[in-house]
Amino acid sequence: VKDDTIYFFYTGNVKHKGEHDYILTGREQNVILVTSKDGINFSEKKVLLRNTDFPDDMSLHVRDPKVWEEDGVYYMVLGARTTDDKGCILLYKSNDLYNWEFHSVPAGKLDDMGYMWECPDTFKLSDKDVLMFSPQGMEAEGYKYNNVYQCGYAVGSFEDDKKKLNLGEFVEIDRGFDFYAPQTFEDSKGRRIVIGWMGVPDAIEHKNPTIDNFWQHQLTIPRELVLKNNKIYQIPIAELETLRKGNSFKKEISLNEVAILDIFESNTFELNFNFKECDEFKIELREDCNLSFSNGVFKLQLGKSGYGRNMRAVEINNVKSLRVFSDNSSLEVFLNEGEEVFTTRIYNDKIDSKLKLSGSGTVEVEKWAF
Repeated sequence: VKDDTIYFFYTGNVKHKGEHDYILTGREQNVILVTSKDGINFSEKKVLLRNTDFPDDMSLHVRDPKVWEEDGVYYMVLGARTTDDKGCILLYKSNDLYNWEFHSVPAGKLDDMGYMWECPDTFKLSDKDVLMFSPQGMEAEGYKYNNVYQCGYAVGSFEDDKKKLNLGEFVEIDRGFDFYAPQTFEDSKGRRIVIGWMGVPDAIEHKNPTIDNFWQHQLTIPRELVLKNNKIYQIPIAELETLRKGNSFKKEISLNEVAILDIFESNTFELNFNFKECDEFKIELREDCNLSFSNGVFKLQLGKSGYGRNMRAVEINNVKSLRVFSDNSSLEVFLNEGEEVFTTRIYNDKIDSKLKLSGSGTVEVEKWAF
C-alpha cells in the first residue's frame, strides 16, 4: 500500500495450445500489476515482466511475486525453476513499482533442494534475513518432507548489495498434512504475521469431501513469527482470544489412568494442555484423531476422518504444552508455544463430545468454545 493505493502483484499464467511440455515451451509467466483505491474497483492490468525479462537459464516456471520497500527502493522476489531443474529465487529492483530491472539470483541452484522454489517471501526477524519458500521435488527423510511438496524457511543474510543471500539449514515450517505457500506481512504493531494455505497442490494420497459440495481449501489462522536461537516459533495472534465464548473448562488430570472428559458441544474450540512430569501421553478427540508423544517423537494420526491422511510426526526432546485450534474441518496444533506446528484438514461424520487422555504425570486441560 502506497499513498492510499493498493498495489496487487501476481502471476498471469498462460498455457498455449499444442504439443508442449509447459516447462520449456508453451507457457507464459507474466508478472501483472493492478491497483485499487478501495479494494473493490480495480485498474486495468499492466504487464510488468514477461518471459523475455527473466535470465536465459530459467525455464518457463517463474512466478509468485512478493514486493517490499527497503531504504526507498522496491524489491520483488520471484520463485523460479532453471532449465536444468534446480529451484532458485530471482530478485528485481524498482524506483516506482512499475519499471523493474533484474538484480540477482541471490539463492538456489542447489543439487538437493528441489527443482522449483514456489511462493518465496523474504523478511527480517531479529535483524536476520529469512527466506520462506515452498520447494518442489525434495525427497522424504524419515519424518521430514513427507508431503508431496515442502514448505519451510532458512535463516541467513543478504550480502553484496543483495546480490547474494547466504542461507542456513532449511527447516519445515509446519509438520502437518495441509500447509503450503505461506505469505507474511508486518502489522501496525510491528509483528510479523504469517497466513498459510491449508492445502498442498497435487496431493494424490488424500482427497477432500468438500469437492462434492463445490468448494475446496481454506486459510490458516494468523500466526505471529518469533525467532529464537535461529528457529522460528509460530504463535497464534492474541486477537484470536476474542473468539472465546463464555467460561472455560479447566481441570488438572492425572495421566496415569485413562481419563475421559465429556466437554465438547461442537467441533469449534480452543484446547490448551500444560504437562507436568510427563514423559509420554496420548490424546484422543474428534472420533479418530490421536495426538501422542513417546520416546522423543510427537505424532498426529488420523483415521477415516483424514480421508487418506494417516500420520505426520516430528522428533522433539519434550512436549511441555499443546494448544489446539479446532474448526469444523481443520485442526491447528501448536507444540511448546509454537516450537513445532501441525496443520491438517479433518472431516468427521459427527460431533464427538469426548476427550480421552492417558500417559504419565499430570496435565492441566483448559478448553473454550468458539
